[in-house]
Amino acid sequence: MEKVYQAIKKYLDERDAAREEMLARGREIIRLSGNAISKMLSSDLKGAEDELKKMRSIVESLSFSLKDYPELFNSTPCWNALAEHVEAESLYKVLIGEGVPSYEELGVPIVPYVLGLADLIGELRRVALEEVKKGRIGNAWML
Repeated sequence: MEKVYQAIKKYLDERDAAREEMLARGREIIRLSGNAISKMLSSDLKGAEDELKKMRSIVESLSFSLKDYPELFNSTPCWNALAEHVEAESLYKVLIGEGVPSYEELGVPIVPYVLGLADLIGELRRVALEEVKKGRIGNAWML
């Protein structure tokens, strides 16, 4: 029985460590997404690209680190972070004229992809309103 107990304890300790790491990486993804979007809204696309590069690296490592813990990868905190990633990446792609990337291109499951696209609508509205304020109606319509 001691052997079984030790195996269970080991698994749960490793899972808890993976969960804590997921939460930390998720917070970092959300922070970088916010930074990137702020830079995009102030027309600093180069600065936004720098933030997105950092975010992509963290998203990739998050996905890899949770491969043995699908229940963590499919959890609300993880999906919230991935949705923020989708929102920032999609806004950037739209602003540079490439259109919205697919969930496959972004390497995320469908649910956080759809959640990120829902958030994207609000950001596109914000960008369109800024263009209208600046008298660039044509740019607003292009979004």
